[in-house]
Amino acid sequence: MSPRPLVPMLIGVGALLGVGLLAVAPSSAPSATPSPAPKLVPPLAGRLVVTSPFGWRWHPVTGQWSRHDGLDLAAPVGVEVVAPECGVVTRIDVAGGERGAINGNAVFVRAPSRVWAFLHLSRVKVALGQTVRAGELLGASGATGRVTGPHLHLQVTSLGGTPIDPTGLFPPGTFVTRSA
Repeated sequence: MSPRPLVPMLIGVGALLGVGLLAVAPSSAPSATPSPAPKLVPPLAGRLVVTSPFGWRWHPVTGQWSRHDGLDLAAPVGVEVVAPECGVVTRIDVAGGERGAINGNAVFVRAPSRVWAFLHLSRVKVALGQTVRAGELLGASGATGRVTGPHLHLQVTSLGGTPIDPTGLFPPGTFVTRSA
């Protein structure tokens, strides 16, 4: 009995595997068009007035030139703050605690492609590890931490920690600048 050649056997096995893969492949290829990004819910109801924009500024408490990695939105104490998109609560700071000395009461929500932070809250209405849906109550605006008055500090970072200007995530006209 003569030995069979190895190369034709491997080609035969590959052909069999290929036929098997074709047999289980879906009848239509997946769409190349990406699904639209989820529509974000504004964190506060009503008109969102920016009192301190994203970027460099003179810090109102320290008097130093510093980077402001979020938006300060005008809001009296007690205005409901909601999640702009679905995510998981990954951190809660408490006023008077180590991080709370600056942030006050704060909630951090990890969404699929970014992390949202809501600082200076008067109340927190979620728990660590809780999954939240877009529009779900997180807490209420306040004046806790290092502030000059009540507002919501809205901060967004990439999953890698790079600050993102929140105004670019919402439709034009969502935020208005406070008139002088």
